Amino acid sequence: MHSKEFPWAQYKPKDGILVVQPVWITEREIQFLMQLYAPFIGKEATLLYATLYGELSPSEYESEVFSISELLSMTNLGMPDFYLAKTRLEGIGLLKTYRKEPTASRPQTYTMELQAPTSPRLFFKDALLSTLLLNQIGSHRFEKLKQRFLVSKPGDLGENDSAQFEEAYRLPYNMESYTRNHAQENRMVLDSKQQAEFEFTSDVDWDLIEGLLKTEFVDLNSITKGVRKIVDALYRAYGFTEQEIAQFLVIASDLTTKVIDEEFLLKLGQEAAQDKVTQLRSEEVVEPVVVEPTEAQVVEGASEEELAIQQLIQAAKGMAPIDFVSSIKAQKKGYVSKAERQLIFDLVSVSGLPNEVLNILFHYALVQLDNATLARNFIDAIANDWATKEIKTAQEAMEAVRNRDLQREVKRKQQLHNAGKNNYRRQGGYQEQLPDWAKDSNAKEKQTPAPTESQSTQVSSDLAEQIAKLKTSNQREQQ
Repeated sequence: MHSKEFPWAQYKPKDGILVVQPVWITEREIQFLMQLYAPFIGKEATLLYATLYGELSPSEYESEVFSISELLSMTNLGMPDFYLAKTRLEGIGLLKTYRKEPTASRPQTYTMELQAPTSPRLFFKDALLSTLLLNQIGSHRFEKLKQRFLVSKPGDLGENDSAQFEEAYRLPYNMESYTRNHAQENRMVLDSKQQAEFEFTSDVDWDLIEGLLKTEFVDLNSITKGVRKIVDALYRAYGFTEQEIAQFLVIASDLTTKVIDEEFLLKLGQEAAQDKVTQLRSEEVVEPVVVEPTEAQVVEGASEEELAIQQLIQAAKGMAPIDFVSSIKAQKKGYVSKAERQLIFDLVSVSGLPNEVLNILFHYALVQLDNATLARNFIDAIANDWATKEIKTAQEAMEAVRNRDLQREVKRKQQLHNAGKNNYRRQGGYQEQLPDWAKDSNAKEKQTPAPTESQSTQVSSDLAEQIAKLKTSNQREQQ
């Protein structure tokens, strides 16, 4: 199929891989990876990191070149799982990948630069990383891990009685003759403190936020990279405005120490998100309002189903995931649980899927499949699949839903067919004579046509009503 649908198609088994480590990674840091990162990056990503690390010589900063085919054999991963594991490592800042075009003498080669896991002290200081781990392993295990990495401070050591430099050494007489070689220095291994933090893209209007904070006398230097990561996740997952985020930052800021409490900031955002959900549930559900698509969206001769799909896509693009899910739950007389809020936050933080794609996924689970809740394993499985296929728009997500339903229908028919064949074999071709009432029932079942492609993927009139309610809820919330 087209490489757009399968992004791993760009990787060929004969392509080369070179592993490098700009910072010397120790066995202790591998332990940090296993205990702190592995629970939320997944077993495939953990296995890939450990395998790449194992290819490094104990005395070298880079490996020999080997093929992707060899890597897949060592990890027992297929190409799709390899691609997903690689992207999960890259997304959390544990791997950087560089590509060199093939030449006449060598195949296309990828340089995979392993990044050292952050220390426990910095990990637990990072509210985003800590929350991802906490949501996966639970508070009991989380607190045990924190205790494991605590170091007891020594007591009173007394007066410092160490010798000074001049007591042990003489200054070299020719020190001024030493000339630094900057080219060589740039090639030397980095200190772990020099390793760059992983990048985190942001859609937030920071100019507006900083302008608002200046009026509240908040030191802009207190907006660290960690703070920006949390703000971006809150912005995408819960749909807060820049004005609301500025208020969170003001409350979480200590004007004396000029520090923003990241953990408190995250807690403020999650509590405010719960307040939004509670407010939505308490509001009276009004009659659905028909949302007319824009002139550009109207397709001549479009069916009711096609118009409903257009409206669903429009709603998915215009609403934050928490608002989208809350609206659906309110219509079903349900509520958004704490586990579901955490799931939404986690997906926004690490999946790399746009909000509109996540909203289509949530709609598929809650409306089309009529599930009462968002089951983490089910949602994670589909989100991982869509991430590997680089689904970026609501339209592509709708197409993925159609394909998934078609595959399920084909599988169901195949199972029925195989069951019928097995039953025939067990009976040796003999067919039991049925009573008249059973024959009538059987005849009616045979007359019932099998679901067609359009039936398995159509959006019913109930769907149109659901979409109208979503739009109504969104309009009322913005008023």
